[in-house]
Amino acid sequence: MYSAVPALPPGVPAGYPGVPYLPWVKVDYKLPAFELADLEGRMWTNKDFDGKATIVYLWASWCAPCWQNLGTIQTLSERVKARRDVQVVTLSVDEDRGKLTGFMKQKGYTFPVLANKAYVQKALPVFVLGQLWIVDGSGSVRLQRTSNPNFRGPDATTEELLYKAGQFASKADRP
Repeated sequence: MYSAVPALPPGVPAGYPGVPYLPWVKVDYKLPAFELADLEGRMWTNKDFDGKATIVYLWASWCAPCWQNLGTIQTLSERVKARRDVQVVTLSVDEDRGKLTGFMKQKGYTFPVLANKAYVQKALPVFVLGQLWIVDGSGSVRLQRTSNPNFRGPDATTEELLYKAGQFASKADRP
């Protein structure tokens, strides 16, 4: 007879049976100071992370394994767009902004992209494309998944990321 697995507590995403969530690494380091323009020309600084849990995805338009995750990032970005406590930002190491902008338009992606390879190399202890971070409202990276998560599909991954970000979101700023 198989052992019964206890149910997860309410609110914890379960994912898909037989497909485990990959582990997150607990970290605690401040993002280095930055002033970066996104593809729309908006300037982003560390202040834009104040008071919000931020989901950060590191990718490149030429990284084919990253592509499978971009639909999930788009879905996630749309889900949190109206929220004041959680946001999604991506970092790209693309060096040709024109090609990156063309890629985004061709695919219909609208999530924020900060493209700056030098900053990424400065900010990361380990440079691996496809990694995720959860940054707290003080601008400190708290959780990191450096192995490519091989997302389990938009629904399960979106719920997992919202749950993880919610652990660091300001309760007062929730909609």
